Amino acid sequence: MRVSFEGRCTVARAGELRASLLQALDAGEQLELDFTGVADMDLTFCQIIHAVRTSCRERGLACHLEDNLPTELAGLAKQCGLPELAGQQPPGTTVIGPEGTP
Repeated sequence: MRVSFEGRCTVARAGELRASLLQALDAGEQLELDFTGVADMDLTFCQIIHAVRTSCRERGLACHLEDNLPTELAGLAKQCGLPELAGQQPPGTTVIGPEGTP
């Protein structure tokens, strides 16, 4: 299931973002997370992304993190522990499988 994020992905929308990701997880399909439309983000959003990766791993689902975050947010992604969103991995999609390995 593809989940696309748009606009401000900050603490102000944490409940909404969490709810949409939980719904996607409950579908029981692998997730593809698209960050193209993210205009702003904060640590809360990064924590939500970390949590969804962990939940996917625990459920035996793959989680694909697209490395298409707008370049102006790349530094923040690296600081938050998500360098793959800033293109720090090989080009394309980073896949975190059920075993937690790319």
